[in-house]
Amino acid sequence: MYTDSGLLLALLFFTLLITLGSEWFSRKKIIPYWLSRKILHFTVISLCAVVPLLVSNLNLLIGIVCICEIILLVLVAQGILFKEEDGRRSWGIALFPPAYLILLLLFRNEVWIIGFSMAILAVCDAAAAVAGNLYKKSHPSLQKGEKTVAGNTFFLLSGFGLYLVNYKIMLQAFSFNGNFLMHFAEFFFLLFLLMLVEHLGRRGWDNFWLPLASALLISCTNRLNELQTTGIYFLLPAIAIVFIYFSIKKNLLSRNGAYAAALSGLTVIYFGGIKALFPLLLFFMSSAFIGRIYRNTNENTDSKSGAARDEFQVFANGGIFILLIILSNFLDESTYYLAAFASIAISTADTWSSEIGMGLRGKTIDIVRWKKVQSGLSGGISFGGTLAGLAGAMTIAGVYLLVFTSTDISSFLLITGVGFTGMLVDSILGSLVQVKFFNEKSAEWSDKNTIDIGKASAMKGIIWMTNDMVNLLSNAITIVGLLALITFCK
Repeated sequence: MYTDSGLLLALLFFTLLITLGSEWFSRKKIIPYWLSRKILHFTVISLCAVVPLLVSNLNLLIGIVCICEIILLVLVAQGILFKEEDGRRSWGIALFPPAYLILLLLFRNEVWIIGFSMAILAVCDAAAAVAGNLYKKSHPSLQKGEKTVAGNTFFLLSGFGLYLVNYKIMLQAFSFNGNFLMHFAEFFFLLFLLMLVEHLGRRGWDNFWLPLASALLISCTNRLNELQTTGIYFLLPAIAIVFIYFSIKKNLLSRNGAYAAALSGLTVIYFGGIKALFPLLLFFMSSAFIGRIYRNTNENTDSKSGAARDEFQVFANGGIFILLIILSNFLDESTYYLAAFASIAISTADTWSSEIGMGLRGKTIDIVRWKKVQSGLSGGISFGGTLAGLAGAMTIAGVYLLVFTSTDISSFLLITGVGFTGMLVDSILGSLVQVKFFNEKSAEWSDKNTIDIGKASAMKGIIWMTNDMVNLLSNAITIVGLLALITFCK
């Protein structure tokens, strides 16, 4: 009979052998470098999936993982092991242990969730990478050569393999309703969401986000039952694929921006139902429509006006909304739904204000210094843009009343006020901390420093505080303030 310490030490020794062995085989060119990485990935993470099911006390395992993470960080930082073929440091190997630790701490009493989530990373992610490398010449690339149709296909197929192998456990643990077809459809929907998460994981970050997303979705499978019909689980991914295709084709979103938007929409439906999708959809459609009307080419702004939105802008504007919808499943639902609508009201007000304000080209003044500035510069506000922002906030507030068939005027005024306030906070941060560059050629300050407008001779603000970061920060600050106010008033 084995002890926890004996088992963990044996597995630790085996992991060390696999690590050194895969590195030696790749350096000797006995097997391709990418394949050695995936063999190591599959073996080590599979062990991580199995171990919580075998030990009786997770504390020793948590301690070992912490020590291993420190060692991995040192090895990668020093370039001793785990370099990629192009010579860059492979941080991905050091990104899954933090996710693993989070799972060990959160799901101590539901270790099957830890095991299944790590199995998704071990099997599906590895299968996608291997298939992508083997068939990348014969199958189209989806993401600058990093993701392929073959890779995504094998991600789904390997996921279904895990589902079938663990079918009896899944029936008991997932609390799915209906027959086999219903179970299959529900798991397909969940797996499609995870595929999008993996798609957005670049530079190894899928090793961190994929197991966490798997655990979150699996632990909330009761939300799936609210969709009721089997067909909807196949229809929604099909709609998402069409959305991705046309968003990229029409240059509304970049490739990653389209994947991020599809993931956002499906996640909102998963945790909040169809009704929660309406404000997000309105924000996206109205922003795209207004951007196409004015098609601003203002060289002073960094708001990507008229350009395809990328994944950073998608999450900067919708990330807080999505988080609040997820939290509504665990905390006070009505409060967090209200806060979620207020969050998207902020994004809508800010976007309408920026796009329409630049389009109208009215007098623009800095909101903090109250001096005239060029149109499009962050921190600048105009009369027309401010009114447009107020209209955007009111529109989302109206959607809230329609979605919940409510006549509560206080909720309408609260969402409108928070949306408008968040827009002003965005402008204040844009004036005070957003990075700006001075261009001697045009003798103007600009939010961006590009070759097109010459080399900037001066800079102010924080270098990493871009327009997207300001959008995210202003939204977060305003919503935290709203939640604090609601809690204080109760």
